[in-house]
Amino acid sequence: MKAENERRYDDYERMAIQALMIEKAHREKRPKLTDLFKRPNEQNHDKKTINERRKEVDEINAWLSTLTTERRG
Repeated sequence: MKAENERRYDDYERMAIQALMIEKAHREKRPKLTDLFKRPNEQNHDKKTINERRKEVDEINAWLSTLTTERRG
């Protein structure tokens, strides 16, 4: 049931984005496709080194380890 709700929210989000694009295209005099949507490519991705990413993962794992305490009793 939770997955179904998430899928529904994803659909709502897609419809909202589509509505914004349609409205923007309607208001522009001569819109281009890139004005409405610019496909991400390799140049647009953040360029973090493997060491920077490893450090982030280590920090996240350290934080998560503080949350995962087992309770027995």
